[in-house]
Amino acid sequence: MMQMPEFPQWLGVTLVVTVFIASLLGTRIFLRSVAQDEKDEDDKIRAEDARDAPGSRFPSMKPTKHIL
Repeated sequence: MMQMPEFPQWLGVTLVVTVFIASLLGTRIFLRSVAQDEKDEDDKIRAEDARDAPGSRFPSMKPTKHIL
């Protein structure tokens, strides 16, 4: 029968806290990149609308945004 090695309690606590903080930072970075992508897409749509506005047959139609 093998015996499991023992580690100090502070090492386990440090690892758990490190993973928790890293997950918070990773989530924040991911959400900021999603928001930036949406902003870039909106800017592109506005630029296309501004370019097509003078000769547009349907000036009141706006593109719909997907919820997902």
